[in-house]
Amino acid sequence: MLDRRSALFLGMGFEVLGAIAGGYYLGHAIDAKYKVFGGYGGPLLAVFGLVGWMIHLIWIVRKLEKEDESNESKPSS
Repeated sequence: MLDRRSALFLGMGFEVLGAIAGGYYLGHAIDAKYKVFGGYGGPLLAVFGLVGWMIHLIWIVRKLEKEDESNESKPSS
């Protein structure tokens, strides 16, 4: 059985795939309909999705570090 941390990092692979693919297809759809980004909407929003995922990754890692620090400071019985 997977522990919480392993399941979290396994799910992150699907998150990054969804963020990049979703950004690409959304940018492509916006380009096709409104011609806003000059043909670069797909790659541009894919990069935005990747940057957003990296921010989310940093947030999660910091949260896990805080949990580790609080667990280490508690005396074990």
